[in-house]
Amino acid sequence: MIVVVIIGLLTALALPALNTVHRRSQASTIANDFRTFRDAIETYVLENGTFPNMAGAGFPPVFNGWISRSKWIQGSALAGGTWQYYYPANGTSQPERVLDTPGQNNIEISSIVEDILDDGNKGYGHMLFDGAWIGWIFER
Repeated sequence: MIVVVIIGLLTALALPALNTVHRRSQASTIANDFRTFRDAIETYVLENGTFPNMAGAGFPPVFNGWISRSKWIQGSALAGGTWQYYYPANGTSQPERVLDTPGQNNIEISSIVEDILDDGNKGYGHMLFDGAWIGWIFER
């Protein structure tokens, strides 16, 4: 009986640590995907002199040869997460690539991604997020 109680205690102590490791692993995967896609888009801009002019879901045909189609279509490390590249609806001309995570509460993971890639402040900088999406804002 004592052995069962000890195993139960060890399990209860280990589960929160495993959940933390899992969230950090998801955040690292998302951050690495952001870096890969961001760098490819910035290289495209350097070689073509302009951002790709397109919008919508799915794999943008203009990214053929620049971004791995299979990696883009695979989606993010979050359940339901898909990659999208589009111009923001707020009327600015600054392109934005957004990771959409519908129906998920990703504040903690988004915060970790923010810390990895940007300044740690979700209110400004290149990385912006809320509970429904994580986005990278490109500079003009």
